[in-house]
Amino acid sequence: MKTWDAFVGLDNTVKNMITSLRAVSDLQNPAIPLHGFPGRDGGAGRRNCPLSRGLGWARTCLSGRDRGVLVWNLLFSRPQVKFEMSEDTVLADLLQLNLHKFEDEVRNIVDKAVKESGMEKVLKVLDSTWSTMVFEHEPHPRTGTMMLRTDEVLVETLEDNQVQLQNLMMSKYLSHFLNEVTSWQQKLSTADSVISIWFEVQRTWSHLESIFVGSEDIRTQLPEESHKFDDIDKEFKALMEEAVKTPNVVEATNKPGLYEKLEDMKKRLAVCEKALAEYLETKRLAFPRFYFVSSADLLDILSNGNDPVEVALTCTQIWWTTEVGMAFARLEEGYENAIKDYNKKQISQLNVLITLLIGNLNAGDRMKIMTICTIDVHARDVVAKMITAKARPRGGGPSLHLIMGGAPAGPAGTGKTETTKDLGRALGTMVYVFNCSEQMDYKSCGNIYKGLAQTGAWGCFDEFNRISVEVLSVIAVQVKCVQDAIRAKKKTFNFLGEIIGLIPTVGIFITMNPGYAGRTELPENLKALFRPCAMVVPDFELICEIMLVAEGFLDARLLARKFITLYTLCKELLSKQDHYDWGLRAIKSVLVVAGSLKRGDPSRAEDQVLMRALRDFNIPKIVTDDLPVFMGLIGDLFPALEVPRKRDLNFEKIIKQSIVELKLQAEDSFVLKVVQLEELLQVRHSVFVIGNAGSGKSQAGLFSTIMRDLANITHEGPKWIVLDGDIDPMWIESLNTVMDDNKVRGALGLRDPPGPLSPSTLHSRREAGGGALHGRL
Repeated sequence: MKTWDAFVGLDNTVKNMITSLRAVSDLQNPAIPLHGFPGRDGGAGRRNCPLSRGLGWARTCLSGRDRGVLVWNLLFSRPQVKFEMSEDTVLADLLQLNLHKFEDEVRNIVDKAVKESGMEKVLKVLDSTWSTMVFEHEPHPRTGTMMLRTDEVLVETLEDNQVQLQNLMMSKYLSHFLNEVTSWQQKLSTADSVISIWFEVQRTWSHLESIFVGSEDIRTQLPEESHKFDDIDKEFKALMEEAVKTPNVVEATNKPGLYEKLEDMKKRLAVCEKALAEYLETKRLAFPRFYFVSSADLLDILSNGNDPVEVALTCTQIWWTTEVGMAFARLEEGYENAIKDYNKKQISQLNVLITLLIGNLNAGDRMKIMTICTIDVHARDVVAKMITAKARPRGGGPSLHLIMGGAPAGPAGTGKTETTKDLGRALGTMVYVFNCSEQMDYKSCGNIYKGLAQTGAWGCFDEFNRISVEVLSVIAVQVKCVQDAIRAKKKTFNFLGEIIGLIPTVGIFITMNPGYAGRTELPENLKALFRPCAMVVPDFELICEIMLVAEGFLDARLLARKFITLYTLCKELLSKQDHYDWGLRAIKSVLVVAGSLKRGDPSRAEDQVLMRALRDFNIPKIVTDDLPVFMGLIGDLFPALEVPRKRDLNFEKIIKQSIVELKLQAEDSFVLKVVQLEELLQVRHSVFVIGNAGSGKSQAGLFSTIMRDLANITHEGPKWIVLDGDIDPMWIESLNTVMDDNKVRGALGLRDPPGPLSPSTLHSRREAGGGALHGRL
């Protein structure tokens, strides 16, 4: 039956009708307007005809783009096609057009119409977006000049739209919109270029304005550059006045000659900056320690040269050190009991110093006496060993004798930096500690080496292998240049094209934590300039004893043994938690707590004071399951001691009031956690708050601000930086210099030399649900 002519004819008719209906369905696409439908009027089809209403074709043409003409002309340009639209036109009339013969052509044209319709919509959105996009302005703090405000939404929109236009340019259906797309691409590209250079010029002008206009000293020293800047200043202010009158971004940035004008201002500002840098370089050559401060701090110092108080505010990194010389003259004169007598004198002197520490002292005096105690304990032990071994002291510093740098390496908390600092203290040499990061470049390091070479001081570059390997290769050349000059016993030498003075006592030390995240392997030419020294686990008991003495404890040796025994057992018996730390930094923190408790209650027995410090400081970080074990160890090492926790009832009352105001429940455990956090912040300026999500670590509305801004706030109250989120080892490494106990900002994200120390009132608090914790906590 399938071979019968009737069946074959019917089958072909049905297939053709299905194909034609598919073509009719394609022609109903919104991208195909009715305009151009051939009818009795010779062109435009009737929009109110039953057929057009039934097929849904009565749609307006987008932006006058008569895509309908293209479709209908193709269909009816064939000689055999005769069709006129009328009021009585029905679907059957359209099916007689044999659309099944043009199915592929209809589909291709409809696809093109759809793509063009999409392009048209994109261009409409572009036009709508940029017609309402305006610059935001804010007044300059000193002059009141309206300046452009950084707008992240503007920058993101500009980048996204440029990508959209680039995609349109790659489309094969671009022909109808080529001129419009090209025009928008040119406008946004110009806007991008102008905005970038505009903000750069604005930033440079803002920096130099306070120097060349606000500093009479600079205007006197650099009169020619000051006049040049005055001209730039007038032009820039006039430019900003015009910008306020034309807020629209596209209109403001596409003004003829604007980019060239900004580029010219940028070049002239660069000349002023270069002259200023050369002026600062002369000041640094005159006083090499200026190499260790940033350009901004140096300008503040020079501008306030007649006001020492202001200079002291700028140089918050001034540290007073105590130099203690040991006298062995009697031993050299032949007195056999001289060392024993001196050892007795040392013990007596230590007891006197410990008694002083318990008394009322200001922070400066206490630091001095603690430093002397630390040195004297070390000297006492050295003398005792000399008496036992009948040995004579010998000279040290073999790496410096070989005219090489020292490179102690080892895990965190093994005393790399402190060893270098103590060696310098023993020799009466100033030691500058620089915390390194991947942001340091060869220029900033070169400035530091210039300063070290001309002052004869030592530089200790902490975490040296965090610097990128490209910069390390250049640093190797710089260090070798200094060492070669020392070997040649020169008084002046050529440091990379510049003649500078040399004091041969200069020393360069680097410390490294091998195997940590974000570390690089030192180049071979750099390794050859330093003598490596592997640091082993230090004698915690001896260190603990020395620090207990420095905190005012008389029975330091026995208490140190109990202390270290407790921490050793905790490390072995308690569960392995990421935030547990039983190392040197944790020991130091507890000893600081113990010292403050000792001075607050001098009549209480020393073992009770230490037990309270160990218990109250460690309980906040110990998980619930480990708490019974920890308390059992405390009871074994300090039997029959029941010391209540030191409480500040007024503070607890304030906490409860605040909790009630926040409409929370003032449970004892919650209040205790707040008190524990406050106690931790008394001894550590960086604290991690660990716990599961939703356990109450933070609340809605936490603020995040910049450390520099907080450090410049002059009030004495505490200032916090709160960072809320998961811990990422690579990310947390960038906070290494912030959390360091030296509180030196170092090169954290900066390419200038190290900046001011973090004020004692500035704290950072890190919240996390878990992760690997290490380093400075």
